[in-house]
Amino acid sequence: MIDLINSEREILLYLATNGPAFGGQMSKSTGLSSRTVSTAPRGLEKKGLVSHSITHESRAKKEYSLTILGLCHALYFIRAEERNPIIERWADLLPLVFGKWESFVSAGFKDLVSISLSLTAYKFRKDYWSDVELSKSVSDESDESWEDMMNLMKPGEELERFQVNFYSLLFRFNVILGTPEDQKKLVDACKADPKIRDYLVDGLTKINDELRSNVDITEKVIQALHRNDKVR
Repeated sequence: MIDLINSEREILLYLATNGPAFGGQMSKSTGLSSRTVSTAPRGLEKKGLVSHSITHESRAKKEYSLTILGLCHALYFIRAEERNPIIERWADLLPLVFGKWESFVSAGFKDLVSISLSLTAYKFRKDYWSDVELSKSVSDESDESWEDMMNLMKPGEELERFQVNFYSLLFRFNVILGTPEDQKKLVDACKADPKIRDYLVDGLTKINDELRSNVDITEKVIQALHRNDKVR
């Protein structure tokens, strides 16, 4: 878990709830001082939780926005039943998850997608900081800083990682907890989108591989037990 000071957490949750914002907007809405609103986002940016852009109209002002990591971190502080405004606000950041949310809820998968989102966000944070720690250890023996090494991640890689993990969990939970009718409904809800269909095929392939592996292991255990019986 990333350590945040109170002002950083307040800014992070403000952005999660309200969307991208300038420092002046955040100061006015949160009551934080201009100095705090100037320093806290920079601290969040160094931790990979927010990014900034400078618009053409106001080149002197930075507009801050959440990264996928920042969104995952904000979700940790927000109860599942209070996430709908955030899901709507950040649909463009996670188009194949938040952008499809209402269709999943309408199909009766509200609890399933909510659990999948929570676990995906947790796994994303955990994997990211494992990568950071690995980069730190490698950078001790190289001329590159670990921040530079983390910035080498290809554009879109974070998005792809999040969406693959989300759908992998969603399909697995549906196979384990759902009925055959539920599984068909989920497939029908996903197959219209080619990208999600790819995730579906990948997810089901992994499930089949796991099931086949478990069957192989079970057969080996049974064979071993039979051998022990014969020895006795």
